[in-house]
Amino acid sequence: MPRKWIFGLLIIGACIVGISVITMRQYSVYFYTPQEAKAQAMELSQKEIKVGGMVKPDSLHWNATALSLSFILTDLQATEIEVQYHGSPPDLLKENAGVVAQGRIMQTGLLFDAVKLMVKHSEEYKVPKDQHAINPELLKQSMFKE
Repeated sequence: MPRKWIFGLLIIGACIVGISVITMRQYSVYFYTPQEAKAQAMELSQKEIKVGGMVKPDSLHWNATALSLSFILTDLQATEIEVQYHGSPPDLLKENAGVVAQGRIMQTGLLFDAVKLMVKHSEEYKVPKDQHAINPELLKQSMFKE
């Protein structure tokens, strides 16, 4: 095999590896735990990050008229961060549920201003109790305006 073929294959291989690394960095999802985010808040406050944890019970406050949401994100140990979000919350967001918030943490590490919320849903599929029961009145209401 001539040297130019080997050299060409090496260049093509290097390009493939380079593109793969760039793509993996762009699409890999890394998030900090509340403890990590709070500990590194001074450095992380300069960039947009993702913080993942659980929504603390009795901390979810939704103001529908102002479209503002706040809750406490916890790692179920001692670390808590207050999250503020403006916009419609995800449907699956609830207390004791896992959530990843994307946004900026304040330098104090006590407040996180989220621009996006990603909520984890259950992997379990539960079959409805009575699969064949249809409420005809609800079906009629959804199909026809009265």
